[in-house]
Amino acid sequence: MTGVSYKLLEEGYGVQWPFREGEVLVDHERRLYENNEYYTPSKKVKFMFEDITENPVPTNAEFPYVLNTGRGTVGQWHTQTRTKEITYVNDSTSNKSYIYISKSLGEKLGIENQEEILVHSINGRSSKFWALLTENLPHDVLYAPIHYIETNNLTLSIYDPYSKEPSYKYAPVSIEKIN
Repeated sequence: MTGVSYKLLEEGYGVQWPFREGEVLVDHERRLYENNEYYTPSKKVKFMFEDITENPVPTNAEFPYVLNTGRGTVGQWHTQTRTKEITYVNDSTSNKSYIYISKSLGEKLGIENQEEILVHSINGRSSKFWALLTENLPHDVLYAPIHYIETNNLTLSIYDPYSKEPSYKYAPVSIEKIN
């Protein structure tokens, strides 16, 4: 980001990063790596190959379900840090955090569509959600948009050892009806 300036941002259409000091932006755009040079000492791609590792935090008897997270709608971006103030986005998305649960799991646990539930994470935290029953998920998988603080409250503090990308996609959870 050292090459990004307010002038570049004000006069252009944004800057794709990484963008280091001394780099040149031609016609307000660029294609990273089209010159086959990468941000490594050798300027070559570095592929990492390893055996598949076991999940560091598997489900268990107390937390038998998998929480999977991802984008909820095209209007939301990240955790609403910027999009929550856009009228169109607010008009087209739920302001109440929701979680998708398989219809079969909902029936097993006596959870009805649009009922408020409490989801407990193996990380020791819990969040309330509006349950939406669906036939589009496996029985033991729940899905919640990343745009809600309630969702991110449940994710684990683990990350990829190479990229340092956080593991916001998965967490073992349990479910409790709120009476």
